[in-house]
Amino acid sequence: MNWAGPALVGGRPRLVGSHKCGVPETARAVAFSLTVTNPTASGHVRLAETPWPADTSTINFRAGQTRANNAVVTLDPFGYMTANAVIEGSGRVDLILDVSGYFE
Repeated sequence: MNWAGPALVGGRPRLVGSHKCGVPETARAVAFSLTVTNPTASGHVRLAETPWPADTSTINFRAGQTRANNAVVTLDPFGYMTANAVIEGSGRVDLILDVSGYFE
């Protein structure tokens, strides 16, 4: 199952609910591939358990570049994680998450 929403805007964290990807409420972490595409500037995306911000990037990119990576992210007790784009200027990037599994 996959999730795709409006473009991420630099500096505006977004909650991402795993339940939209068919993950059961009992899941505590998800495994997925992520793709960034259409970035307007260079930057990176950080994915982490809500509400704690990640200290490291999950994927880096340059303007106009499409890139993919794999990750496992812990979910908060309600099944959410936070996606935070750090992009030069007031940039934006499309983020696509494709869940491949989960951990209970």
